[in-house]
Amino acid sequence: YAQLVSLSWFLGIASVYIMLFSVYNFFYFKKLQLGVSEEFLIRHSGVWIQKEEYLEIFRLQAVSVSQPVWYKKRGLVNLTFHSAGGDISFPMVKKVQVQPVLNYLLY
Repeated sequence: YAQLVSLSWFLGIASVYIMLFSVYNFFYFKKLQLGVSEEFLIRHSGVWIQKEEYLEIFRLQAVSVSQPVWYKKRGLVNLTFHSAGGDISFPMVKKVQVQPVLNYLLY
């Protein structure tokens, strides 16, 4: 009986943890935004603490685009913008939507 109770407690806590983790990830990716102006590249992120990262476009040194095998079917890519001040990464972006932005930034 004691082993059954401890197993049910473990399953209950694990299911609550998985549910909270899923809700957090949903809101994290919902708040993740990429903004491009004439002078800045802006990354908005954060669930509880809102954070903005700015990168001046003239300081942009390189852009890395990676596409794992499981992203190809959905047309998603991972972007990383490189500068001397640090990198700004942006996961799971639709390649069709970001292609004009990349052409503008690299031109």
